Amino acid sequence: MRNSAVWVALFGLLAAAPAEAQTAADVVDRESLRAFVERAAERAENHTDADGAYEFFTGTFGPLGEWRTDGPDGVYLFVVTTAAVVVFHPANPDIEGDDHSGVVDENGVRLVVDLVEAAQAGGGFVEYHVTLEGHPRQGDLKVSYGTLLELAGGDALVIAAGFHPETVSALPFLEWLLNRP
Repeated sequence: MRNSAVWVALFGLLAAAPAEAQTAADVVDRESLRAFVERAAERAENHTDADGAYEFFTGTFGPLGEWRTDGPDGVYLFVVTTAAVVVFHPANPDIEGDDHSGVVDENGVRLVVDLVEAAQAGGGFVEYHVTLEGHPRQGDLKVSYGTLLELAGGDALVIAAGFHPETVSALPFLEWLLNRP
């Protein structure tokens, strides 16, 4: 019976855990993903125009650290145009400039087009299965969140990030639990 009480208390604390992701490493669920992307959009909003956007993205969001984790389960920001052309992708720069409007997963989800539509509707999530040939997570579920980034001059881009829900570790929650006031 004591173990049941401990699990109930732990579950209650988990439900109260903050959703605000401050870094890529803090992304553990849909809400922390949303908070992470929205924070990045706020940061980019004041520093970019159509001409300087790429330089800002590569300098700020490209390096490993606050805005990017590494590996096949890494969390990173990526940027696409509203026409689904990849502008910035730190994990795979070779696809920058590619039109991804025709990319669909095994269930017919239009990965980038649906993400653009969600962003244009005020921000939103898209769930899909990884389709990149040769990717170690091929076929695995990924959840991405995108929001619109209005640039000077009236241009708009979509800034987004994603994570693999089945690989989320309990360590960030335990760290939060041990370090909370």
